[in-house]
Amino acid sequence: MATGYTMMLACKVVKERGASKVMVGAPTGNPRALSLISPFAAFIICLNVRSTPIFAVADAYQNWYDLSGEEVRTLITEYLKSKT
Repeated sequence: MATGYTMMLACKVVKERGASKVMVGAPTGNPRALSLISPFAAFIICLNVRSTPIFAVADAYQNWYDLSGEEVRTLITEYLKSKT
C-alpha cells in the first residue's frame, strides 16, 4: 500500500455491501497508509512495513512490473475457470 486510499475505499465498499468484519492483508506498505486504513479494518497484516521518507511499492520487490488490463482479465478468467 503506497498511500492507503485505494484500500480505504475498498474497505468502505465491502462494509457497505454487508461485510461484518473487514480484514486487510498487504505484502508491503508504509506506516501512514496503515494508519489511514486502521479505522476501516478490524484486522490488518502487512508483512513488510517500510518507513522510508519516499515510499514506492515497487522498491520492495526485486522484479516489479505493471500488468496490463488484458493480463489482469486473463489471470482472473483463468482463476475463475480453475474454481469450476
